[in-house]
Amino acid sequence: MKHNYYTVISLLSIYILVFFVWKFFAFYELAIAILLFLITILIILRPQSIKKIFKRSQGDTFITNNLDFQVWIMKNPVTYLWANTAHSNFFGKTESSFQNKRMDKIFDKDTCSDWYQEHQKAFETKKMENQQVWMTDSNNQKRLLMVHRFLFSLGKENYLLCSAIDITDRLAIEENLKFSEERLSLALDAVDDGLWDWDIQTGWIYLSPKWYEILKYQIDEVIGQMDDLIKLHHPEDTKMVQFLLDKHLNRHTVFYSAEYRFKTGEGKWKWILDRGRVVQRADDGKPLRMIGTFSDITQKKDYEKNLYKAKEAAESASQAKSQFLANMSHEIRTPMNGIIGMLSLLVKNSQDDEQKEFAQTAKQSALSLLNIINDILDFSKIEAGKLKLETVSLSINSVVDDVFNILKLQAEQKALAFKSDVDKSIPDFLFGDPGRLRQILLNLLGNAIKFTKKGTVSLNVSVIDETESIIWISFEISDTGIGIPKEHISKLFETFTQMDSSTTRKFGGTGLGLSIANKLTGMMNGKITVKSKPGKGTTFNCIIPLEKKIKDVSIYLEKKSSKKKELESESGIIDINKSSQKKNQILLVEDNPVNLTFQKRLLEDLGFHVDIAKTGMEAINILENYSYDIILMDIQLPEMDGIEATKIIRDPNSTVKNHNVPIIALTAYAIKGDQEKFLQSGMDDYVDKPIIPEKFVKTIKKYLSIGS
Repeated sequence: MKHNYYTVISLLSIYILVFFVWKFFAFYELAIAILLFLITILIILRPQSIKKIFKRSQGDTFITNNLDFQVWIMKNPVTYLWANTAHSNFFGKTESSFQNKRMDKIFDKDTCSDWYQEHQKAFETKKMENQQVWMTDSNNQKRLLMVHRFLFSLGKENYLLCSAIDITDRLAIEENLKFSEERLSLALDAVDDGLWDWDIQTGWIYLSPKWYEILKYQIDEVIGQMDDLIKLHHPEDTKMVQFLLDKHLNRHTVFYSAEYRFKTGEGKWKWILDRGRVVQRADDGKPLRMIGTFSDITQKKDYEKNLYKAKEAAESASQAKSQFLANMSHEIRTPMNGIIGMLSLLVKNSQDDEQKEFAQTAKQSALSLLNIINDILDFSKIEAGKLKLETVSLSINSVVDDVFNILKLQAEQKALAFKSDVDKSIPDFLFGDPGRLRQILLNLLGNAIKFTKKGTVSLNVSVIDETESIIWISFEISDTGIGIPKEHISKLFETFTQMDSSTTRKFGGTGLGLSIANKLTGMMNGKITVKSKPGKGTTFNCIIPLEKKIKDVSIYLEKKSSKKKELESESGIIDINKSSQKKNQILLVEDNPVNLTFQKRLLEDLGFHVDIAKTGMEAINILENYSYDIILMDIQLPEMDGIEATKIIRDPNSTVKNHNVPIIALTAYAIKGDQEKFLQSGMDDYVDKPIIPEKFVKTIKKYLSIGS
């Protein structure tokens, strides 16, 4: 009895050992092998009837209640000696159902047949058998069992020791894992990416075959150690890569991503995009494992480099174009200034009516040429994105009146009926850019007059929609002119495009007017549509949204205050000129002889005392000894330009007498940004060349009035 007791205790110990091997290490086959080996040794060492052993240990349920895998012993291919709880539960039976029972008393015919064949084979071959068997459990579910069978002898009796582990779930996991690995491999192959897996503690890193393929290395050329890989980074990129990697390892970023250069097996540098994340950390947060991918982005980097060069070239070309336009503007406007100025003096001082008429005609021709120059410059500014809109108070009625006053003479010369109708429901004041709105209407109405031989040109202004803050105004321009063929309407707003581009066309122009009007309308979030019938006339409908309430009140008040000062100066100058016995002192800084003569004569005719300086340096020397009420400063001057001279005048450490004297720039530059540059240098205002006498005098009087 004592031996039997020790045998049972030994069996219990064996089962516990095997249970822990299986449960905590998942070594299924190893667990079963240990079980079978130890039980066999035990039986050999304890040569008692195994029937008695199991009979006397029936009351001990520890084994049957705690082992998750099945164990049973067969006396022969069809008869059970014993089975544990896991085995009996699998088939929905009790343990007693198996003790010394034939299989045909326990299972159905199919199950008996399957078990019998395998058991019979084991008894006959007397070899340990391992087999995967599909069996139906008590829930009528097919389960895959890994069955181990071991035949042993005790005296004259042979017994078959069997065990089984349910590997259905494990198989599903393995298949899913295999499928995931295949899918990942296919995905990486599809995008031509490689995979790496880094053991952070040891420094060892797995590199997929794609890594070696991309970087032109043989598999045995590079040892998978992180320190060795870092040595192949470009020296200029190493610190950056380490910085980004440390940020991720320390949980400052969700993902790690870095672009850097890597030395290939051919000794060349390739750009690599490295991405990954930590997938395993210790309890204290220390990173243990990191997985990621890498891509060859050398072509992408080359493309970006070429794109950057192309961008630089385009910007350089654009800058050269802008500079060319600025220089051309200066070179054209400077002589135009002399022409228009002298013609203005001739018209004013001519006593002969015929000569006066000739001078007036020449002046109008010069102004027409100036309009063409302005169109070209406006177009260049729009194309370069340098034309900015302003938002100030405007009156629709005032804008329309201004446009009609300018174009009225042209309409009268062609005996056209020139009409306007403004909806009375339009608010007296709205907010937008009155100058650009005026330019749009001038282009559209001017175009209508040009292409209308007889009949009517009309402007109808109405409200088509409004909200609490925005009102949409329709400016409908209609004429009874030659009309536009349907096939030409789509090209109407294209740059430099006209219906008749032949040298014998009857109508002049650059083809920029409608294009500029359309672009300006677009900048104001509006739209122009066209309807036309050849021989009947054309209707342009320009819809523009205007603000009913100003968004930035401070800017508006500042502009309004400036405008108020301007109006005050205009009304006050008459008294100044009439009441002041002392003439206002003006320093005119100009190097062009024709412009100098015109501007000096114009100023002297208005009663000003004018001194001359032909260079910026000469102006500084004069200002060190004399004070003036105002300085008219040309920009392009020999020795020292107007901007540099202005900076010296404004410098409190310079030796000029008056650092705060008003300075007005006289400029033939008309490109966006030039005016801002003049004002930033310390100038108070600017007058564009060619100088229009009325505007010129108006600007001068504004500052003389403020000074007084």
